[in-house]
Amino acid sequence: MNNTFFDSHCHFDFAVFDHDRAQVWQQACALGLQGLLVPGVTFSQWSQAQLLCGQISGCFYSVGLHPWWFERWLNHMPIVRTDWESLFITQMANFVSDAHCKAIGETGLDACMAEPNNTPMATQQAIVLAHLKAANYYRLPVILHCRKAHNELLACLDKVRPIAGGVLHGFTGSAQLAQNYWHRGLRIGVGGSITYARANKTRNAIKALPNQALILETDAPDMPLCGKQGQRNSPEHIPRVAQALADLRSQALVDVADYTFANTRALFDF
Repeated sequence: MNNTFFDSHCHFDFAVFDHDRAQVWQQACALGLQGLLVPGVTFSQWSQAQLLCGQISGCFYSVGLHPWWFERWLNHMPIVRTDWESLFITQMANFVSDAHCKAIGETGLDACMAEPNNTPMATQQAIVLAHLKAANYYRLPVILHCRKAHNELLACLDKVRPIAGGVLHGFTGSAQLAQNYWHRGLRIGVGGSITYARANKTRNAIKALPNQALILETDAPDMPLCGKQGQRNSPEHIPRVAQALADLRSQALVDVADYTFANTRALFDF
């Protein structure tokens, strides 16, 4: 009998899967994948994610604005406005009532964006705070992205603590940083980064966390595993992430599969 896995962060709606999505899904299920969550990244993409998750059993989605799209969104707004909390709450209303919609996000902070997408950090923080308030309004967990802006993101979480919890996805960083997020109610998304032997800081951080803090993800089609650099990542690789986690923590694969699945189910309420 296969172990049971859930990919908590997979952009399975992206066009790179259009030509073989059904085949990839079938192969992933054969390896024990029970479902996945498609993160929201832009307003226009939410309906696409909703449609896909209505077609595939075990798939869910979230609604949010990824920082890579902040600037394009701001540039297309008809008027200058800053009441983003009410705007997000209104835009999200028709989706959060859908049983397949399980979270707010993916949103977050990114200090590595190049022009023309380089939104000022203060503006990024304001948008993230609006997402956190919307998540609390709807009592849904939040999915967060962060690159080179962890102090700023932790400050946002101190201002608006997510009452339904959430996940810091694609984690890379120190043990102290991981604990800082865990102590603020966020689980840690474990992906392909731990398959790289050189990622000692991240591997040690993941190793030091309690079982309850960890959930699995691929971030497919991004974040390829070691040995797969330059290739499309896939939800089919979630068992390899789980095996790497089991090896790192000196645990049985079946135990890793069980507790990460239980953690994901508790977080996203499915």
